[in-house]
Amino acid sequence: MKCDIDVDNSTNPTPVPKKNSRRAKRRKHQFGFLLLALILVAVAAAALLSSPDLPQVLAGPQQAYYPPEALAASEHASANPSGQSSGDSKATASLNTAEADATSDQAETQESVLTPAGGATATPSPPPAVITQAPVPDEIAVAASAEAEDSYFAQSAFIGDSRTVGLMISGRLSQATFLASVGMNVSKFFTETIDLGSGTESTIADALKTQPYDKIYLAFGINEYDWPNKSEFIREYLRIVQYIQGMQPDAVIYIQSILPVTYTYEQEHSGINQTLADLNALLMQLCQNTSTYYLDVAQSLSDDYGRLPAEASSDGVHLTSAYLAKWTDYLKTHTVP
Repeated sequence: MKCDIDVDNSTNPTPVPKKNSRRAKRRKHQFGFLLLALILVAVAAAALLSSPDLPQVLAGPQQAYYPPEALAASEHASANPSGQSSGDSKATASLNTAEADATSDQAETQESVLTPAGGATATPSPPPAVITQAPVPDEIAVAASAEAEDSYFAQSAFIGDSRTVGLMISGRLSQATFLASVGMNVSKFFTETIDLGSGTESTIADALKTQPYDKIYLAFGINEYDWPNKSEFIREYLRIVQYIQGMQPDAVIYIQSILPVTYTYEQEHSGINQTLADLNALLMQLCQNTSTYYLDVAQSLSDDYGRLPAEASSDGVHLTSAYLAKWTDYLKTHTVP
């Protein structure tokens, strides 16, 4: 058998089998390759960590990262439980809004928040409830008509409270007569005097005796909304209508709906708008029972929720000049031939 000589032991050479020598060389080569591989991995890792394209890891607790495509898919699915498409552009726009809000100075109040499921859930303030309005029966409703001239109101009387006073001050119905005062309500019609001008004072009931009118417009209710008994309001209103019918038998009588108030005012006087709408429903019945006409001015001045728009009033109740003009326009375009 052939042997190699152990050169490290020259004084006493020991034969080394060739098989063991080849195995040692293989191990040296493997170790070299492994070492080279580790070096290459270390270099690659260092290069990746220094790359500017990778997100930086910040110290402290971080919000979970949700891929945009996952957010879009989740929002699309939650908006369409049936799986039907409602338009990808809308979902993308909503997602962009959510991402913009999440990164804008970490505002405490955001329009969207991320949920653990990865979807975007809108959290706006709830809209106000829609005020329930009774439909106007056809027999008392006044349909839209051609716009009347100012002279149409020359023999008209407008009777009411401070809102009617505002209509008078606006000067948009300069040829009409106004029998109105601040704080007026249906219980004061026969007892409380008002200023008729030129130092003359009279109750509204007595003022109606002085001259004939061909049209009479009534507007009461804002000062009576908190009366505990709604039937008392209707009884007093009925008494007024019957008196006018006896005193002015040729006059067309219009009962105007009670105008709502703004949402801000409603928050300070809980339930007032729904109460006013309920009173209007009773006024419709009154019109049916007395063969008078109902003018739904409230509907023409209300927002989509049945309230007076914020820009319509500076105090929540009385109208601005622009909305007094809208009121006047409605009266001019809703007349009985």
